[in-house]
Amino acid sequence: MPAEYATRTRIAVDRGRAEAALEFDRAAGKGKPRAAAARRLAVIYRVEARHPYRTLHYNPASPDAPRPTPDELRLDVSGDPERVARFLSAVPRYLARVEALATKAARVYGQWARSAAGEEALEYVDAGGRRAYALRFRAEAFAAVADFLGISALPRYVDPAAPMWDQAARIAWDVVKAAGPVSLYAMHDETEAAELLAAADHTPNPHAEAHDRESAELLADELRRSARLFAALDGEELPADEAPVEEAAAEDQEDEELPAVDLTPVQRRWLHTAAAHPEGHLPASVNLRTARSLGAAGLIQWTRPHGRTVPVSEAVWKLDPGEVRITAAGRRRAAAEERERVVIVACGGRKAVYADGVRKGQPVIGERAGELYVGSYHRAMRRAADVLSACLRSLAVRSGDRHAGRYGV
Repeated sequence: MPAEYATRTRIAVDRGRAEAALEFDRAAGKGKPRAAAARRLAVIYRVEARHPYRTLHYNPASPDAPRPTPDELRLDVSGDPERVARFLSAVPRYLARVEALATKAARVYGQWARSAAGEEALEYVDAGGRRAYALRFRAEAFAAVADFLGISALPRYVDPAAPMWDQAARIAWDVVKAAGPVSLYAMHDETEAAELLAAADHTPNPHAEAHDRESAELLADELRRSARLFAALDGEELPADEAPVEEAAAEDQEDEELPAVDLTPVQRRWLHTAAAHPEGHLPASVNLRTARSLGAAGLIQWTRPHGRTVPVSEAVWKLDPGEVRITAAGRRRAAAEERERVVIVACGGRKAVYADGVRKGQPVIGERAGELYVGSYHRAMRRAADVLSACLRSLAVRSGDRHAGRYGV
């Protein structure tokens, strides 16, 4: 059994796909080259191997926060269970073979350094410099052996007049060629791979199952909406078993009568916005205090990922889009109330300006649109909006609704 150059985790198998991880020790700078060589071997075994990203900060929105960097001492492996097991079995044997050939190349360098030619080339280099040259040669020889072993590749051109410490690629190629051809796909042990696969964890991942279930539901809803849209465009009627998405979503919610609660104009506006959404979602831009008030009245509910419903009052941070939906009681409340009417008028070109001071003649800053535009066209539009808004208000009062329309700019 070759030396263990990496620590492998237990294989986890879920829905026909296996996942595992390899962790490499730093080993005086040898960990990263070994991880790179193992990642190259993963291509031969046709498994996915990637470096996970590590976050060195807690606030990614900060402009001064560093970007996440890949962890080059760890490999996340995934793919077919049998291929992953064979790859994990082959990694230590492959690295042992590469290390052995790199050691042979390093010995060639050591023999040269002790020779007369080496003594002459290193005459004015101290002990620290000689050690640095040797380490550099060893690292480059390891990378070159990993490039040449089992792969039909030509060595990189090396100038014959270059110093010996710059000829690691040429020497590594000679060592690999002298060792003979190697089949990288036969580096694993079938018995060990079978044992790794037999000891795999087959516990299903609840998060993956919930994700697949929600994805299937979203796809079904999207197909249902598309069928309704094309049926409406073609003037056809939906089949009897095709229920609208809004009604299907409302059937899953509680159908109980709640006491009427007075809502502010802002709360009523957000409630009507959620009722107009095809799936009843409340926009993410809603104020958390407003969402809590609507949740306390039983008009909206907070559905966390994986289908868990919790009160909106437990929310501490800003709600994510798609997590808060209107309830059946909220739909009845929105349908029973008169929707807020808005009359939009044009702005015009003439604006109010400063009469004196440094900004004399410039438009007034901070004024509302209704006070900023002073042109005759805008004022005429405002008078027409006042008349129309008054008519809407009188109609609302006659119908018993306390909320009248308003106009805006």
